[in-house]
Amino acid sequence: MKLFILGIIQGLTEFLPVSSSGHLVLAQQFLGIHIPGISLEITLHLATLLAIFVYFNRKLLEIFDFKNQPLRENLLLSLVVGSIPAGIVGVLGADRIEVLFEDIKAPSVFLILNGLILSTSLLARERRDKVTLLDALLIGCAQALAILPGISRSGSTITMALLLGLRRERAFRFSFYLSIPAILGASFLDILKEGWTPNSGYLLPFILSFAFGLFALYLLKNVVLRGKLAYFGIYTAVLGLTALLLAG
Repeated sequence: MKLFILGIIQGLTEFLPVSSSGHLVLAQQFLGIHIPGISLEITLHLATLLAIFVYFNRKLLEIFDFKNQPLRENLLLSLVVGSIPAGIVGVLGADRIEVLFEDIKAPSVFLILNGLILSTSLLARERRDKVTLLDALLIGCAQALAILPGISRSGSTITMALLLGLRRERAFRFSFYLSIPAILGASFLDILKEGWTPNSGYLLPFILSFAFGLFALYLLKNVVLRGKLAYFGIYTAVLGLTALLLAG
C-alpha cells in the first residue's frame, strides 16, 4: 500500500509546482511513509523521466535543430548553460542540503516561500519565444534553488521564465527540457554513491509514477497557459503553514 501511495505522490508532485521533496517529507512525518531505499527513489525518478519523453515526443527534436537557431539562442547550448547552477549546487552542497530533509520545519517554510514565488507569476508579461543564454542561466539558478525541500523545480523555473518575458508555452516547454539533464544527473550521482538494484516489486509504483506524471504534465500545461500558476502557490503556502502549526 505504501508503494502504491509513493508512486502516486511522486508522479503528481514531481511535475506539479508543489514540490515533490516537500510532500515526501510531510508524508514521512505525518503518515509514516518512507521510501524504502535509494533504488526505489531512482526507479520513481526514471518513471517520471519516461513521462517527459512520452509527453513531448517529437517536440524534443527541436533541441537538435541547429540550422534555425543562432548561437545565442541555441536550445541545446541553453540547456547546457541552464544545467550548470544545479549541477554545482548538487555536487558541492548535497550533504548540507540533506540535513534540511530531517526536520519538518525547514520544508514547511520553503513550501510557504514556494507559494510566494508562484504568486510572482502574476507579474509576468509575455513578449517573446526565444530563450537566450542569459535566460537559460537565470532559469538554471531558479532550478538550483529548487534543490531545497519545499521549493518546486517546475514552479520556480516556469515562474522565472515567465518573469523574463517568455511566452507561456515556451516557459513550460523549456522548464521540462531542462529537467531531463537534472533528473539524469541526480539519478547518476545516486547510483554512483549508493548503487541501484532493479526490483520487480517496484513495477507497480513505476507504472503509477509514470501515469500520474503524464497526467500532471497535461494538467500543468493547461494551468500555465491559462495564467493560473499562482493557484498552486496558495495551496503550498497553506500546506506549509498548516505543517508548521501541527509541528508546533
